[in-house]
Amino acid sequence: MMEILTGALVVITAVYAYLTHRMASASEASVFLMKTQIDAISRPYIVISLVKRPNNPFIHLRVENIGQTAATNLTLTLGPEFAIIKDLDALRRLSGSHLFTKQTASFPPRSPVFFLVGVGSTLLGGDAKKSPQETFTITANYSFGGKNVTETTTIDVNQYDSTSLEHDPVVNVLTEIKDEIKKKT
Repeated sequence: MMEILTGALVVITAVYAYLTHRMASASEASVFLMKTQIDAISRPYIVISLVKRPNNPFIHLRVENIGQTAATNLTLTLGPEFAIIKDLDALRRLSGSHLFTKQTASFPPRSPVFFLVGVGSTLLGGDAKKSPQETFTITANYSFGGKNVTETTTIDVNQYDSTSLEHDPVVNVLTEIKDEIKKKT
């Protein structure tokens, strides 16, 4: 009888140990998943894009951290294909700016930086021979929480080619009001 009870106890202990091991593994996986989600929610995200504002013919390159925390040790690097189009004055100023020549110790969230890239619906001034290269890349290297991130964004300089100027009705009305006030003064 004692042997049967001892055998049953061994089987129950083995099943308990197996189930405890599975629960510990599931718990570790849950902790890893939660840590990954917290990092994804709270980390910095450097977004680089061309933007055009309503009622404004200027095209800007926007660099912004849309994440929740600051990106540390940010360096922005222009791709090698940029050498072909850097002769445009605005793009030359871009390549010589602080963000593209030096490391930025801390780049805070929701503080976009804008660089004038061009005017009008084409950055090449309608001259396709001026630059055969239509895209260039920008690589952002930065850190957060002891982790290093490298992200590359492709910028198509002809994204707004042959587009029309977007009009905002509110801006139009405010402009009309401003013009009327000027007339009366």
